[in-house]
Amino acid sequence: DGKKLTTANKAFYEFFEVDCLEEFMQKYGPCICDSFENDVDISQGYIKKDMGGKTWIEYMLEHPNENFKVIIKKDIPHIFNITVDKFEFEGKTYITIVLTDITDLEMTKKAIEEMHKHTQDSIHFASLIQKALVPLDGALDPYFKDNFVIWQPKDIVGGDIWLFEELRHEDECLLFVIDCTGHGVPGAFVTMIVKQLKKK
Repeated sequence: DGKKLTTANKAFYEFFEVDCLEEFMQKYGPCICDSFENDVDISQGYIKKDMGGKTWIEYMLEHPNENFKVIIKKDIPHIFNITVDKFEFEGKTYITIVLTDITDLEMTKKAIEEMHKHTQDSIHFASLIQKALVPLDGALDPYFKDNFVIWQPKDIVGGDIWLFEELRHEDECLLFVIDCTGHGVPGAFVTMIVKQLKKK
């Protein structure tokens, strides 16, 4: 009814390991929000008991098109998607709350985000290595009066590369413009192999 639980389903009782609402209220309090983790980041869509002077139910009802999550404190924290709806029945106002356990989904999402960050960090570092292979600005100046270079890898790293080498004396130089098959990380590996072979 907006203040305390009046009924719950079987899954609710099984999750909280209680047989009735009275047992739940003795264990957690009159409102399900008493089981919420309150040290949460609301900017990430988490809800807590007090939402800046408004109850969590008032806040959710005022933002019907937003998705909310809640962490419920149990033996280990569980993350739930939470929806709230208000309806009238026989002259009384009731509020329904639906909780969907998304703990596994959120943990998988977090693991994927961490793997993605690790991969991106590695690719950015590979980009620094690749840029170190490219000749410095001005390398062509002693040999060509007018020159410019535009080197823009398709991705963070790329397969296309240019290399420049001074030969036996000041009138000899070798300029490579290499378009490797493939782009991105595979192409970047090929350019590094080419750079190494050029030295031999």
